[in-house]
Amino acid sequence: MKNLIVISGPTASGKSYLAEFISQRYDAVIINADSMQIYKELPILTSQPKQKINQRYRLYSVLDHDKICTVDSWQILAIKEISNAIANNKKAILVGGTGFYLKALLYGIADIPLIDSTISNEVRLLFKETGKDKFYRLLVDKDPNVKKKINHNDSQRMMRAMEVLLGTGKSITYFYNNSYKKMLHEEYSHISLFPKRDFLYENCNSRFKLMLQKGVIEEVEQLKNVIDRSSNLYKAIGFREILNYLDSKICLQEVIMKTCQLTRNYAKRQLTWFRNQMPCKICIEYSSARDLCSQAIEELSRKGT
Repeated sequence: MKNLIVISGPTASGKSYLAEFISQRYDAVIINADSMQIYKELPILTSQPKQKINQRYRLYSVLDHDKICTVDSWQILAIKEISNAIANNKKAILVGGTGFYLKALLYGIADIPLIDSTISNEVRLLFKETGKDKFYRLLVDKDPNVKKKINHNDSQRMMRAMEVLLGTGKSITYFYNNSYKKMLHEEYSHISLFPKRDFLYENCNSRFKLMLQKGVIEEVEQLKNVIDRSSNLYKAIGFREILNYLDSKICLQEVIMKTCQLTRNYAKRQLTWFRNQMPCKICIEYSSARDLCSQAIEELSRKGT
């Protein structure tokens, strides 16, 4: 059996459930590959596994909200945890829905030079002072190549493009097109989850309702006056909706309706993305958690992985 198992799939598809099931069966360490679950401040809203404090869980709740986790920095952390697990005679399970993280680790990433922290700090300050829309227009004026690559709502990627431009004098698209490196050399088995649509959407709806019972409103309220709009936490689905509720702009029913809809939309986009990316994967279709676990174990056993 290979020492590394990768589990990918859309939000609310049961990735964490399957990871826990496999980890107990094979005495494995679970390593986070979700760009939101790496932050400390929103464990409920980002649906972090409640067992994350267990010694088998890694890279959950390890960064403060004012830190930026780039794909490069995440790769370094992930590879370290994978190596540590294998060195301790354990399997490693890499689980998450951030496809860009996983694809970069498994297939390689643009080899962008290290950018001086002073430049990075200046870019974040500029973003904060100018606002997202004006910052994006400024970026496109300086580097028209990014317009087709970076969405105007993707704050982190536009700040990254600006710091690369200022730090290297070249467009970030230059490195995307001309220079790649692969950091992971461990053999792996990749399980990609494709739940039936009804099952997935029901999970999206019920998960947010469970978050409400766990106190997600209070969780967001504690951060209301703490973080600014440049923080990655603003990307968490439901965060803005709950803020609007706390500011009496919408009612709780609207929060539920909008957040569940956003979650379903996001899951649908993820399904499409994972279906067309990373060809070396085991695809599993299912309509229940029991079917998911049984099919996953069967596929791993059948392929001798």
